[in-house]
Amino acid sequence: MNVVGVIVIPLLAALVTPWLGRLLGRAIGWWAVAASAAAFGLLVSLTGAVHAGAPPAWSVDWPAPDWGMRLALYADGWGWGFALVVAGIGTLICLYAQHYLSDEEPRARFFLYLLLFESAMLGVVLSANLVGLVIFWELTSAASFLLIGFWHTQERARYGAYKALLITGLGGLALVAGVVLMYLATGTTDIRELTARAGEVQAHPWFVAILVLVLLGVFTKSAQFPFHLWLPDAMTAPTPVSAFLHSATMVKAGVFLLGRVHPIFRGREEWFWIVSCVGMVTMLLGAYSTISQLGLITVLYGFGTELAALAATFHIFNHAAFKAGLFLVVGIVDHETGTRDKRLLKGLAKQMPVTAVLGAVCALASAGVPLLNGFLSKELFYEEMVTHVGRGPVWWLWPVLAVAGSIFTFVYSLEIVHGVFYSKLDPHVEWPHGAGHGHGHAHGKPHDPGWGMLGPVGLLAAVCVTVGLWPGGLEKWILQPAVAAVWGAPVEFHVAIWHGFTTPLMLSALTVAAGLVMYAQRHRLGAVQDRLAWGFGANTIYDGALAGLIRGTTWLTNTLQNGRLRTYFWCVIVTVLGGVGLTWGRQERLGVWAAEWTAPAAAEAVLIGLLIAAILAVVARQQDRLVAVIVLGSVGFLVSALYLVLSAPDLALTQLLIESVTIILFLLVLQRLPKSAPPTSPRRERLADAALAVVFGGVMTVLVLAVSAANAARPVAEFFTESSRPRAGGRNIVNVILVDFRGFDTLGEITVLGIAALGAFALIKLRRTR
Repeated sequence: MNVVGVIVIPLLAALVTPWLGRLLGRAIGWWAVAASAAAFGLLVSLTGAVHAGAPPAWSVDWPAPDWGMRLALYADGWGWGFALVVAGIGTLICLYAQHYLSDEEPRARFFLYLLLFESAMLGVVLSANLVGLVIFWELTSAASFLLIGFWHTQERARYGAYKALLITGLGGLALVAGVVLMYLATGTTDIRELTARAGEVQAHPWFVAILVLVLLGVFTKSAQFPFHLWLPDAMTAPTPVSAFLHSATMVKAGVFLLGRVHPIFRGREEWFWIVSCVGMVTMLLGAYSTISQLGLITVLYGFGTELAALAATFHIFNHAAFKAGLFLVVGIVDHETGTRDKRLLKGLAKQMPVTAVLGAVCALASAGVPLLNGFLSKELFYEEMVTHVGRGPVWWLWPVLAVAGSIFTFVYSLEIVHGVFYSKLDPHVEWPHGAGHGHGHAHGKPHDPGWGMLGPVGLLAAVCVTVGLWPGGLEKWILQPAVAAVWGAPVEFHVAIWHGFTTPLMLSALTVAAGLVMYAQRHRLGAVQDRLAWGFGANTIYDGALAGLIRGTTWLTNTLQNGRLRTYFWCVIVTVLGGVGLTWGRQERLGVWAAEWTAPAAAEAVLIGLLIAAILAVVARQQDRLVAVIVLGSVGFLVSALYLVLSAPDLALTQLLIESVTIILFLLVLQRLPKSAPPTSPRRERLADAALAVVFGGVMTVLVLAVSAANAARPVAEFFTESSRPRAGGRNIVNVILVDFRGFDTLGEITVLGIAALGAFALIKLRRTR
């Protein structure tokens, strides 16, 4: 049950946070720290089981066990290792946020959202079933919407939250469709079973459709091109939120799913070209560091080799450490200076020496500088790229593009280290205290904050250095079981600091040299970039598409929901005809003429004739409302009589009661309406209505005849007769059918009647009040 507790602890802590917030006040953040740390502790307690090859598991028959769907959790090496990152960094984020937020912020609400998000993310990485994974996947989208829009009074925060929810939500729908197709193709949604049956999945005719739909969910979540545009706008959230969402969660959910489905999809050409090409384009065009790093990871998973799986998985853990640290450093700078404007931030190392050192460590780890963790996974990345050069004339492009993307990474990392901290200080700068996102305090010059904010950054920076100098610890305890789970089998590897003068090392040296030159010429290159800028980007397309969507849906709503009953009837009838038509189109023959035809008895013939005459009378006298209601009531009474003749007294009684009540209601309503109806519709509309009525009536007739002609293997009446007593314990077959065999139908009818009764009661009460 420990694996369940990992998810339940932060969830329960989140649910009671609003009430505890009233008692603890400003100290509510310590409650979040304790909850997240408890989840981390439970994960640590699972270490022995994971390394022994017996991942802790738990399952419950929900939501549809008869279809092979159940809520199942398991902590294999991949899910367990990722959960350690989520809970570990989550604990540091809660500690940091406790000191980052100002006293005016609604702290209880903030930690409620944060713990909800952490619980949902832990559910994603620990799910053993795709149904449960999708449920938690959508919960992360909802929770991230609340976190990104935490400062909801700011327009940019609302804009970023809506954009993130829309893009990731649409990707989530694609993922749901992919999971449904995978279930229809294999009959299971269990991840372990799908991994064992990977060959069957890849051989299925629906494989490409399944792959594309799943990848749409991955690419939208992990901000891959062309869906990367939501991530920069999400940075308007409080810094602890950005640090959590963009280092260990949210965007990492996409690449986590890539690793989870890697053993199912890898090996196919479609997987390689789609995943690796999208990842490389994202790495090159992602002007924001998180996006480019996610592109690098995606490229590696697309290659589908053991080395690529190792490099991608290793870089995920490394990226989580140095990226979270960088975000927290940005929060410290914002908190102390009151701004994130890079143009104002110069030479802060003199005033914030500890922050400068920690920020330099995290930034240089991101750049792939030797003796830091990012260098090791970047070396593996280069090694994977050069391994395939000899396969053909196009393959030399991969290492070239990899180096180009890494140079950009080095440049923007150096901009943080030198530009913000170690460049020349502008003596005339005035810090806008209290005006920034961090709500910095109005005290003299910026300085290093207390341990509550420096501590988490220091620990993350220490991880970057420790893994860079001693990768064996991470390799043994986390990386080996994680890579084995991603690959689907144990993988032999050894991560070392020094492999000799190899081609990857030469490429790393080239990256550093070219990056230094490029940084030295950054102002000239920036001017060139400004001249080449289109003034037309992804946001322009997004805003235009969203505006067009709103205009289109407004037009459609005004057209279909125009208040005319005729329009609503047309929509319903045409939809029914379309559905019936599609179904009939798949049938070889309808068998209408196989139905048994019997001549109606004299009483039946008379009632049918009277029914036809009454229906025609309703159409002819529709202008006079009173006459039309009376004639329409006669139609209902004639139907009741026909039921009685056909030996269905229960239906006859029901029809009689309903018709009587309906006529009384009509007559009461007529007291408030003019005696005569408005002028008839134009002749063109009446002819169209008549044609639709004839077509619909004909289709329903044919449908009834086709159903009557169908030869069922066993009449349903026999089933109800035999099953009512032993299965439902009832002697009255009709009652058993209503209450048991079609209980949900009856429940729906009761619900409708209850809503109608409430509506009638409200109208009566309103009239009495007036």
